[in-house]
Amino acid sequence: MSNKFELSEEKKRDGGVDFYRVKALRDVGGSVKAGDLGGWVEKEENLSQDGESWVANDALVFGKSLVKDAAIVAGQSKVYGNAIIEGNAKVQDRAKVYGGSKISDQAKISGESWVYGTAHVYEKAKVTSNSEVCGTAKVHGEVELNGDLIFGDKNVC
Repeated sequence: MSNKFELSEEKKRDGGVDFYRVKALRDVGGSVKAGDLGGWVEKEENLSQDGESWVANDALVFGKSLVKDAAIVAGQSKVYGNAIIEGNAKVQDRAKVYGGSKISDQAKISGESWVYGTAHVYEKAKVTSNSEVCGTAKVHGEVELNGDLIFGDKNVC
C-alpha cells in the first residue's frame, strides 16, 4: 500500500522542536481527503503510514511518540515522550499525553487533561475536563473522569 502522508514544506518551531505539517497523499478515514493538511509532527515516525490514524488541526506529536491504527490526535493537543495512541483512541482539545503512557481501544482524552508516566487509558474510558492520570494508573471500562486525579498504581474501571 502507498504512503498515506508526507511531511509538507510548512515548518514551525515550538519549545525548541522543529515540526512539519502532515499532508494526506490519499483519503484517510472518512474525513481526510488526499491533499488535506493535518497537524504537526517532529518526524515521519510519529504517525504510522499504515491504518487510518491521523494528526489534525494544530496538534503536536513529537519525541518517540506514535499515533497508529485508527487513532486521532486533534485540536491543540500534545503527544510526546514515548506515548502511544492506538486503536480508535482520540486525543483532542488541549489534552497532553506523554511519558510512556498509552491510550488505546476507544478511549478518549479531552479538555485540558493530562495522561503521563506509564499510565494506560483504554477500552471506552473517557478522561475529560482537567483530569490527570499518572504513574502506573490504569483507567478502563466505560468510566468517565471529569476533573479527577488518578495516580500511582490505581486501577479505575
